[in-house]
Amino acid sequence: MEVKVAKTAGFCMGVKRAIESVIQASDELDYANIYTWGPLIHNPQTIELLKEKNIHPTLDLDQITDKDLVIIRSHGVSAGIRRQLQESKALLRDATCPKVARVQALAKKFNYEGYTIVLIGDAGHAEVEAIMGGIESGYILNSETEVAGLPELEKICVLGQTTLNRSDFEHLTEYIKKKFPYALVLDTLCDSTSSRQEEVKKLAPEVDMLIIVGGKNSANTKRLFEIAKGTGKPSYWVETAEELKNIDFANYRSVGVTAGASTPNWIMSKVVEKLEIINEPHLSFFKIPVVKFLGYFMLQSNLFKAGGVACLTFLSLVMINQRINASIVALSFFYALEMFILYNTYDWQGNALGDPHRLHFFKEFKVPLLITMVVSAILTILLASLNGLLILILVILAILGGIVLSSPRLTQRIFQLLAILPSEKITTSKDITTAVGYAYISVFIPIVWSRPRLEYWIIPLVFLGSISLIRAILFSFKDFDSDMILKRKSIPIIIGYFKTNIILGILFVLSILTIVLGVAFRFLEWSYLLLILLPVYYLLYAIYYNVIRITKTTYAELAIDSGLYLAAILGGVILLIK
Repeated sequence: MEVKVAKTAGFCMGVKRAIESVIQASDELDYANIYTWGPLIHNPQTIELLKEKNIHPTLDLDQITDKDLVIIRSHGVSAGIRRQLQESKALLRDATCPKVARVQALAKKFNYEGYTIVLIGDAGHAEVEAIMGGIESGYILNSETEVAGLPELEKICVLGQTTLNRSDFEHLTEYIKKKFPYALVLDTLCDSTSSRQEEVKKLAPEVDMLIIVGGKNSANTKRLFEIAKGTGKPSYWVETAEELKNIDFANYRSVGVTAGASTPNWIMSKVVEKLEIINEPHLSFFKIPVVKFLGYFMLQSNLFKAGGVACLTFLSLVMINQRINASIVALSFFYALEMFILYNTYDWQGNALGDPHRLHFFKEFKVPLLITMVVSAILTILLASLNGLLILILVILAILGGIVLSSPRLTQRIFQLLAILPSEKITTSKDITTAVGYAYISVFIPIVWSRPRLEYWIIPLVFLGSISLIRAILFSFKDFDSDMILKRKSIPIIIGYFKTNIILGILFVLSILTIVLGVAFRFLEWSYLLLILLPVYYLLYAIYYNVIRITKTTYAELAIDSGLYLAAILGGVILLIK
């Protein structure tokens, strides 16, 4: 089935800010307990993931002590609740969405100036209760009947719940103006919400049906669903991919998908992935259950990624001296495998936000994975010792460096203590550290082992270093949302998508020129021109990603690291030609 995904689907700014606040608090480890006042966001799956880190929603003041941290959720709280929380002496952190806070401030301001506040919204909704809980008098309404029932009012200020359907808000405000021509109407709707709603309307004519993904307790997701139904296209509201089994897709060829502002990307990705295999006449090779499980295991266990590092090392040896040292290739594989497993033990937040299936996989196979990590570390050191004392020292330094870099907070503190460079600088971003790690184990160590003349190691260092950085940046595009929430510094976050694409363009040109000039000056034989296919592969991926977007994180990871396997294939062909 053809699936079209709305560009604006997924977490909005307010939700990202709220989750960021919780994640940051959980890393501080200075609190007896961490609570959110009510569900942090209206998405049950995200709330369950937070509970795994002992972050629980509560509405019970008696449960809170002065050693606990209470985070005010994105919908905000009323002035009375805030006062009670302050009196409880618990530590407070405010994660109220700035756009919701603005409505609260406007309501308080105009009510103080003598206006009666009329809030168009859903009575009982957390945001509405927080807004009205900060003023002395006002009315909540969402229908013409309720407008007609308003008493005569001298001064009236009309506001709207941020997640309202814009057309409904405008219709009711016009009706209010007929009864109260002097009414002050303020547009307090969230632009992000409005753009999502407009996109549903634009998407509807292009597809046979619409799927809205999000929590059943989410007001903005409810609005999206109502708008979808209003287009006349068959529309369904699901929380997870599992609910798709209740829908009959027999007569549909295309489907449009969007998600509420509190819906994580991983839930959306699973929905899209399942939709794409519906109504297929046959299973492709990669969707045969056994093949699919093996592929899933290779990715989740990091065996595929570690194999990619080994492939890069193989090509490095081909480019340096055309001699293959199996122990150096194996060394890079086991080193990468132990580091990836180690990183997953620290990065529970990234896995939870980007791909919780990896988090669950790690929990299920934690013991064998940790054993694999220890065995891999031992094998790495043994293989290094076979290649001399210098290689052994360099590998031990790489292991120590990998342990440090596996903890983002520890890395940041070390950079700050040493005053090397501010942590905000691009030079300490995770893209650079990842690329340096790849180049160190896959290029620098083979160079030290081979000890070639200068002109024979400059070319592989520049070419494969560029490829390593290209790969790291493409992964940062894939992980952009979780990196932003977790405050990880990556090049796309620091300088933005546009400038990062310029950097990618420079790297593509540099890698191709390196090979062309190497052949032109006879440092490389003509067969090495085949290596141009490697940056071309990544260039095509980057174009595809920017134009179409790969919504499934697993497929993106597979596509990016498959480039490293292409590197080994090209290296093997070059050896055969020679």
